[in-house]
Amino acid sequence: MRIEKLNLGGFSLDRSRGTSCIGIQLVEGDRVTFQTISTHNQFPLSSLRTSPLPHHATIKEWGEKPIVSRTEQEESYGGDALFSALWSDVGPEFYARCGTGIREGRGWQVQDPNIHIWNVDDAHSSTVPGEWEWLNEQEVHDIWKEESERMKLELEERARESQTSLCTFLPGNGVADFLIDRKRMGWMRMEYVPKYWGIRHSTAGLDQFSTWTIERRKDGSWVMVITRLRGDAETIIQEIIAEFAKKHGVSIIEYWRVGDTERDDHLPCFKWYDPERSTSCFNEK
Repeated sequence: MRIEKLNLGGFSLDRSRGTSCIGIQLVEGDRVTFQTISTHNQFPLSSLRTSPLPHHATIKEWGEKPIVSRTEQEESYGGDALFSALWSDVGPEFYARCGTGIREGRGWQVQDPNIHIWNVDDAHSSTVPGEWEWLNEQEVHDIWKEESERMKLELEERARESQTSLCTFLPGNGVADFLIDRKRMGWMRMEYVPKYWGIRHSTAGLDQFSTWTIERRKDGSWVMVITRLRGDAETIIQEIIAEFAKKHGVSIIEYWRVGDTERDDHLPCFKWYDPERSTSCFNEK
């Protein structure tokens, strides 16, 4: 039995940003028993633009895609890559039809678009002074670095237990920072400019913490989106974060990948190049 580094190639990324994907596979003889995949920076398919014809859509990629024949296009196109990901704001069908061959289909499929929503007006604060620490931008940045290492270990453990392929996008190396920074021009104009982007329990530490970002929707309302959370979500959000959100004019709090409601925008979509599909885990936002 041996552990090998997994080749997640297929797309050449900007090397100045550091390693994009990390993968590990456990090999017994000639058989791979499980694989784990994690991403530090933006994934191979990030900034996306499409042409009017779905199955001839042009995807803006980081790096050059491999040159392949039409037959190879139908079968793979991804080179050594196992998957690519994007978030759709044009519904579930458009990117699903953006296949890599001449036929429609075989594109990016929506996975886990569930959401749970809290109305901040229904919140009730019951915190004890000094029980929780409020975290600024630098402090949540430091937490994401530590959390990324913890997530890697947990990903490996889950894969060993389930004997299945798992993947995740890690919050470190600027990924979670970007979720705050991309809306900076908006929240800097709020009546009460947010100073804090996370909380941590004073004694439990990273066993109980949460981070978030704030976005403005088309109707002008402010929405808080949880970007990472450990602990009891109902308690942390309802009793602690909601009071902060209300003070800053936020109307609702969203927690992705949980609940029974499916959202109709920011849909996580995956395209698989490998016959065995990995299961995505952890990612709230």
